[in-house]
Amino acid sequence: MIKAIIFDLDGTILDTIYDLCNSVNYSLKKHNKKEITLDDAKSFIGSGIKNLCKKALREDIDILDIVYNDMINNYYENYNILTKKYEYIDDILLYLKNKGKIIGVLSNKKDEILKKIVKEHFNDKFDVVLGDLGIRKPDPYNLKKICKDFNIKMNELLYIGDSDIDVLTVLNAKCNGVFVSYGYRTYDELKNAGAKLILKTPKCLNEWIINNIK
Repeated sequence: MIKAIIFDLDGTILDTIYDLCNSVNYSLKKHNKKEITLDDAKSFIGSGIKNLCKKALREDIDILDIVYNDMINNYYENYNILTKKYEYIDDILLYLKNKGKIIGVLSNKKDEILKKIVKEHFNDKFDVVLGDLGIRKPDPYNLKKICKDFNIKMNELLYIGDSDIDVLTVLNAKCNGVFVSYGYRTYDELKNAGAKLILKTPKCLNEWIINNIK
């Protein structure tokens, strides 16, 4: 029986890519580097913002720390301009709460900014919100910590994400996983990463949860 459902943030419950891309491009432009496209940003995201900046710089990683710091400072001020919830997410969370489930967010976004974004979009709906405090996905440490903190077994936890990093996290943790292709990775990318169950729309995710989480 599934007792806890933990969500990735970017590309799973929130569409954050526009604000992320704009902040990266602000920093790249400031340092006379080639800006990235929205599709670039989608393919680069998943392993934390510093890694996003590293991929955006391509071969110019000698100024990575400078570009990253400028990007972060800009993002802290502009992280919630175009960011929005995906359709059906509120319905999903309400359903899970009514079923008495533990719900949470685990992301590779910096913990401080993650908690601010989650608070602004979801108030206090989540029981646990964990970001990057030094240990990032695909390391299973934080999923194991959630299980320990809530006294549940790993096979009683379901993780929902949208990236190859999320697939690896589930495989490393040996927990249940559901993956969505409406975010920042395609169906084929998720399948090639090892995903077994891939849902194409937020509506499909909502229907799957209603039919499978009792």
